[in-house]
Amino acid sequence: GWNDYKTGFGQPPGEHWLGNDIIHKLTSSQDYSLHIQLTDRDGNEAFSHYDHFHIDGEANNYSLHVKGFGGTAGRTSSLAHTGSQFSTKDRDNDRCTCKCAQLASG
Repeated sequence: GWNDYKTGFGQPPGEHWLGNDIIHKLTSSQDYSLHIQLTDRDGNEAFSHYDHFHIDGEANNYSLHVKGFGGTAGRTSSLAHTGSQFSTKDRDNDRCTCKCAQLASG
């Protein structure tokens, strides 16, 4: 739930999440870019790159901020719009009636 994503879980080099608090602190201290590499079940690859990336703190529900898109994945395929708030099953902050966090098991 929310607290797991806040503090992080798992262990590198396996599947893990650094934690939204740490990601916020890191991305607030200097400029960062974000690169997302996607591979589907058929082995097709695409990517999205944002020149500027940061997330707000918990008081603003870890809102996402990205600028400077480039890539082959298409703008709508990888990240929600800038300003979107982080959501989990137990804390729904998105504006979508589809309940994305519940559908994606997160």
